[in-house]
This record gives sequence, structure tokens and C-alpha cells, in this order.
Amino acid sequence: MKTIYYFIIFFLIITLNNFNFANEVKYIPQVDEVKKINVDDIKSLNKETKFIQILDDNNRSSIGTQIYKKIAPVTVLVQTRSATGSGFVVDREGHIVTNYHNIQIDNTKPNEFVRSVSLKFCPVNGEDINDQTVYEADVVKIDPKRDLALLKLRSTNVIKNFTPAKLDYSDKVQIGMSVHAIGHPEGYNCTYTQGVTSQIRKNYEWCYDAYNCLQATLIQTQTPINPGNSGGPLISDEGFVIGINSFVHTETEGIAFAVASIEIQDFLDMDQTLSKDKDENKSEWITKSESSWITKKRNNNLDQCDFDVPIQEEDFNDNGILDLFYYDTDCNNIAETYAYDEDEDGEIDIMLMDTNESGTPNVRLDFYFNNDGDEIARYYYDDDEDGNFDAVCYDANLDNEIDECEELT
Repeated sequence: MKTIYYFIIFFLIITLNNFNFANEVKYIPQVDEVKKINVDDIKSLNKETKFIQILDDNNRSSIGTQIYKKIAPVTVLVQTRSATGSGFVVDREGHIVTNYHNIQIDNTKPNEFVRSVSLKFCPVNGEDINDQTVYEADVVKIDPKRDLALLKLRSTNVIKNFTPAKLDYSDKVQIGMSVHAIGHPEGYNCTYTQGVTSQIRKNYEWCYDAYNCLQATLIQTQTPINPGNSGGPLISDEGFVIGINSFVHTETEGIAFAVASIEIQDFLDMDQTLSKDKDENKSEWITKSESSWITKKRNNNLDQCDFDVPIQEEDFNDNGILDLFYYDTDCNNIAETYAYDEDEDGEIDIMLMDTNESGTPNVRLDFYFNNDGDEIARYYYDDDEDGNFDAVCYDANLDNEIDECEELT
């Protein structure tokens, strides 16, 4: 197995160094033609790579189109006997996040909820979702006070060819940024809308009715959402989920709220704690609703999820010198960044990134100097992972923001 893994990594490195372009528009330098890169630059720049996407231009599909193609396949229609809502897949084990109120049995009894739901996945080709296969999922965790619930698919075959949605719970969510939503408003399934963030409401308190009062950090947005959108993703231009669409202001148009991803991630990190209550309709988990915050967190050492400590090191050519390094920057125990010291001089020559963790690197990062002597970061993108780079983008001032992109095919 290890030999096969080495072969795959070697193949990827060689392939990404020798991409063929259909029109030979742009020349890609070999490693020995690229200036040595600064490891500190790698540390600062590559952390941001997961937020850098190909810029939209006249020759490329719109950001909204790309968002829909990426997120719609992992957006689900959640159905119970009494409610219909939305949800989205967050990992390859088949876990799905949705709103707790989507699974409530009776609003007057906040702790009563169904134990299983029916799901359908959004098709991206315009097909009717009503013709899609029905899947079953079990409720495995709840947090009524933040309106969050976690489902688990009984079969994961449906998602094996899709990339789960990724949460962005960083400080990159800004007021005025563009956002996107996918959900099932008023029975119009798999609907896409877009808008902007209006405000961030920290520790916001709200009530759905006299029986259900909640508190969480929310993202206020004017993105059009309606009943049926509840539980669906609120998405940034970079394709990351920044919140879960939850409710709207009932007396004013253009005011909607999403529970922020920082709350979702905290919810996912909490282990479930069984109670002694035998009533199957009552909550079995201690959540944020408890004043003492009685929770047990998984052992996630976030300090290890960085470029200071690789999660794996290899001697690629078996000569006694470590030259291939694996990093997990989003703390999910999956390496998505590869650093390769080809000439084994202690300095990194190539960075390869698997931004969607599909198992195939789709971004190559290197640095070069222009005629004025300025160092420029250069990102090569293989959007469709077909073995050909589709575009090259430049960060001319090393500020973690793309300044210009060019088509390559």
C-alpha cells in the first residue's frame, strides 16, 4: 500500500510539473527554473489558498453558477411528517447539518423531535427533485438552543462522488460581502438566491414563539430566503459555508438570519452525552441549553494544524533525506497540502494543494521574480481535475489576494 501511495504522489508531482495545454498558451516553468521560495511566505500564503478561487471574467461562468454546481449536489431536502426544510452534507461519513426546528414534532414541546427523516439530493442538471431517490437518515445530535441538528445517512453511496461542504468559521466573514443560498423555499426545490451580509449579531437572542427562545451568533443578510430554506447553506464567493439559513424577520422584508458557522463547528465538536431519560421523544444530549455548558469536546489540537508541524514526512527517493511533507491546515486529519523539496537542499520547491480534498491536487503554487525584481506568487488551477491547468492567477504583492488571472485553455 505504501509503495502504491508513493507512486501516486510521484505521479502527481511529475504530472503537475509537465501539464500539457491544448493551445500552448502559457509556458509552465520546470522546478529548476523557479526561484527558491521563502518558507515564511508559504506559511502565510498557503493558509489562505483555500479561500482563493479563480476570478470571474467574460470567458468563465459566473461565481453563482460555480457555487451552485459545487454546493447543490450536497444540499438536501429534509422531510418529516410535519415539516420540510433543507440541509447540507459536511463530511464523507454522511453527516448532514440542518435546523433543529425542521425535526421538531410539536413547537409547544421544544424537546420532542423525530428520530429519523427522509432526504432527497438536489440534481444539478435541472431534473425534478421529486423524481430523485429517497434516502433515510437518523438524528444523531441536537442543540435546540442554537437551532441545530445533525443527521447521519444510513447509506453513503449517494455522496461518494461529491465533495462535502466546507465550513468557514474564520474572521473572513465581513459586512457587505456577497453571499449565496440554496434551499427549498415554499416548495420550489433547489432554489438558488444571492445577496450580501448586512451585519454580524453576536450572542443574539430570538424567539420563534413562546416555547422556543434561542441564542447564538448570527449572520444577518438580505439574501432572499423563505420557509423551506431553513437548514440550507449560506455560502461565500469562495464556496465555503459561513452559516445555516434559519429564519426571517416576519414583519419586514430583506432581513434574514443564518446561524454562523462558528456555532456549527462548535456544535459538531461536541460529543453527545446520553441522559437517563427513557422517553424517546426527549432530548438525549446535553448541549448549550445547559447553563453549565456541560459538554465534552473531542481532542482537537488546533496548534498542530499548521505549517509548523507536518502530519507526515517521507523520504520520497529512499536516500535518507526527508523531502516530502504533508500538512493538514483545516484540522480534519486529512492532508490537503504537499510540500516537495525536489533537490533536497532544505528549501521547498513545489507546493501542491488539494483544495477540495478529493485526493487529487488541483492547485500548484510557486514564486517567481518579474523584470523589476518583485516576487510574485503564482497559482495554477486545474478546475475540473482533468490533468490540464485551466488558469493561472497572480498575487503580485503577496497580500493573499489574487490580482489577475489568465485563461490557459
